[in-house]
Amino acid sequence: MVGLPTPDPAERTAVQRSLPAGLLGDDGAVTRRYARASDLDSWQRDARITERGFTHAWVSRVDDGNGEDFFLATVDQLVGADDVVLDLGCGHGELTLALAELALRAVGVDHDPAYLTLARELAQERGVANVRFVEFTFAGDDARLPLADASVTLVVNRRGPTADKWLSEIRRVARPGSPVLVMHPAGGPPRPTWSRELPTWLVSHFGAVPFDQVCSWVEAPLAVAGITDYQLWWFDVPEWFTSAEDLYRRLVGNGPAPPDASEVRAALRRIIAHRSSTRGVPLRHQRLVAQFRLPDAGSPPS
Repeated sequence: MVGLPTPDPAERTAVQRSLPAGLLGDDGAVTRRYARASDLDSWQRDARITERGFTHAWVSRVDDGNGEDFFLATVDQLVGADDVVLDLGCGHGELTLALAELALRAVGVDHDPAYLTLARELAQERGVANVRFVEFTFAGDDARLPLADASVTLVVNRRGPTADKWLSEIRRVARPGSPVLVMHPAGGPPRPTWSRELPTWLVSHFGAVPFDQVCSWVEAPLAVAGITDYQLWWFDVPEWFTSAEDLYRRLVGNGPAPPDASEVRAALRRIIAHRSSTRGVPLRHQRLVAQFRLPDAGSPPS
């Protein structure tokens, strides 16, 4: 297992120039959370994404050296003009659309029809014709993607299903030797010391999945498949909050307000007021990124 930093600034500048503007989104209309992964802040300029897409609908700042930016930098190094890219767990498709602009074709797969409806709307509005979105749930060995054998040359999975759900089927639809890049968040943030100032039910929203368990989401399926050549990177950086309302959205989400919402907000205002550094109040931002290649022909799937 290897832990590596993000690419150096010179490398980052070079790869950013090859990313489409839709992914960078540096138009001044949003408060940037990441150096690269600004698609995760597009909800600030398009209300449809908050209403119907996959979103982290709060404002914060994540330190450089984080897993989201590293994932995109690595995708950019892997994708080429002749690639057919498969995006597993594509959500409302912003990464898939960006990949389509760099590749020959891109296919986004998700189980949520509402996400995919929005993805197709965005594709049409942006004039991206070399993309396809497929509703699909990985549900055992009998579930088959509507893709031809050996038709994919790059697989990406940014917080999609774990490899035990899809590895066997991916070995059918992707060519031998195709690279696979995966990113998994580690559940909720680890519990900070100030969590004891919050209601008990909210404290349960903290608690990251243990490191070894997150690694097992990748390592165990690869072991079953006989894949021993892979890389893992673990990222653990602070995510900074300067607003009690944004911290509330991070912890409570966008669903119905709890009965004691006003008390929770008051507690978070006190935390912001009394526990902030010059940068705000931090939560830990943890990601696992994994990369491997599919075995060559002659190595049968398990």
